[in-house]
Amino acid sequence: MNMSQETYEETSPRNAGTKPEWLGRTAAIFAFVAAALMASYVLLSILQLNFFDWPVLLAIIVTVVGASLYMGKIRPPFPWLLLVAIAIVLIAPFLQGGGFGPWTIPGVGFVISLSDLASYGFDWFYIANFLFSTGYLLLCITFILALISFIKRDRTANTTARTHNPVDPAVFAPAIFTTDGTALAGWFPDPDGKPAERYWDGAQWTEQTRPQSFIAAAPGVVPAPGRLLVDASGSPVSPSSRLVALLLCLFLGGLGIHRFYVGKNGTGIAMIFTLGGLGIWSLVDLIMIAVGSFRDIKNRLLLNWQ
Repeated sequence: MNMSQETYEETSPRNAGTKPEWLGRTAAIFAFVAAALMASYVLLSILQLNFFDWPVLLAIIVTVVGASLYMGKIRPPFPWLLLVAIAIVLIAPFLQGGGFGPWTIPGVGFVISLSDLASYGFDWFYIANFLFSTGYLLLCITFILALISFIKRDRTANTTARTHNPVDPAVFAPAIFTTDGTALAGWFPDPDGKPAERYWDGAQWTEQTRPQSFIAAAPGVVPAPGRLLVDASGSPVSPSSRLVALLLCLFLGGLGIHRFYVGKNGTGIAMIFTLGGLGIWSLVDLIMIAVGSFRDIKNRLLLNWQ
């Protein structure tokens, strides 16, 4: 049985979700621009208007964190962090003892500020309002783009998972090839999905098997030393890094970023809006990750530190 490298790359789950990638990256760039505009507003308010708009500064921080995580390949939290930033801007007047006004309505504030700037000319107050309203409008547009990207990526991944047969030998065939397209002989993950290795003789699977105690990064790739494949009960171990999850929980646990990292998007969103269960939930997760009892979306333990 022969299988070309190109066929494997096209059908591999690793390539799922590449179509909405440009949309997500565009949203991340817009997020940084929106944050820069609102940061200019905050700075101008402090220097020229003697006013510190701390809720907007908080929204800027949340926006930058979300965009930075997305660019760092941790993508699920991005739209929800943008939603949190928008919510902070919406309630900012109430946090500062004011009330709801047209400035908090996306687009309306931009039109008003643009009109004021055209009518009254160069004035720090109107310039500041223009910077804020423009950044806020761009932030709302960014959220829509990020949400569309998130939905498209999720649908693409689900479609790939449904069409990818986990017991199809053609899918699990070795991915190291000779120049003529023939797969090299060797030990590879069992095509039946068992926690073992089966020998590929270069043309077909044989009946030779052996226990597998290490995880292979991909079919045909030599695993890293010390990386466990199964836990004590024989169940598969999560490919996610325990160290990464621990650090994310330690520094960003209140926003549930570690749960997004292991695919638990629903509870990750819940942690964002409850600030990690007021810190209690995130503390419990931190302890579970540290002792090796935290599981990913597929109920697999995070045991490997790599």
